[in-house]
Amino acid sequence: MNDSSSSDTKPSKIIPLPRGLILLSCLWITGSWLENIGIQTPIQPIAEDYSYGLRMLCSSMMIGITLGWPLLRLGVGRFVSPVRQTLLDILVIVSGILVTVWPLRLLSTWSLEQTMLISGILVNWTILSGAFICLGAGSQNGLFRAALIVMLFGLIGVGAMLPDAEVLTWWRPLDLMLQSTLPESAYLQDQVQRTERLIIGQTLVAAVGTWLVVLGLKSLGSTSGRATIERVPSN
Repeated sequence: MNDSSSSDTKPSKIIPLPRGLILLSCLWITGSWLENIGIQTPIQPIAEDYSYGLRMLCSSMMIGITLGWPLLRLGVGRFVSPVRQTLLDILVIVSGILVTVWPLRLLSTWSLEQTMLISGILVNWTILSGAFICLGAGSQNGLFRAALIVMLFGLIGVGAMLPDAEVLTWWRPLDLMLQSTLPESAYLQDQVQRTERLIIGQTLVAAVGTWLVVLGLKSLGSTSGRATIERVPSN
């Protein structure tokens, strides 16, 4: 009887789907669509009229990835399993990015390569933002989580307020979105394809590097915690 009761009360290790995040991300994308594009018909073979709206839509998605999502996760409390829960969040958001960006080719003159670049920038920044969320979501220190939020707001805000640079940089995500979502003709004339490929690689390196640091810190924390428990004498 005791064994059965203990097994029933044992907490489950299954991470539930982030239903709230799924709902909010869908509402964010829908709201961005209605705000920037609205209800327009029909789809035109040459979609110059949609160019500005599509650029603002993708920029709104980037704001949600770099500011809205971290604010939601770091502001409401800590994760029980920060690594697994953050990875599940990333999977949800990346899925939303792909099912939103690729159909936009019907409304734009984006080439296949340009669409891949836009998706790559959004996905890599999702991975990078997820690393900061994972770092703070497992902490019980509210000030530390607040400091991470302020740091992200400062990074995005300062990058947006700086004057336009001749060379794009990976740490200015809004500029990247506005540049990469230009109509195909302007995109080819500016010859930024090679630069943006390099930037995507830099962002991916930054994201993977940040994740390795976060996982290393969490591994050291768990190791020191186990060592402390082992040093405690048993009564």
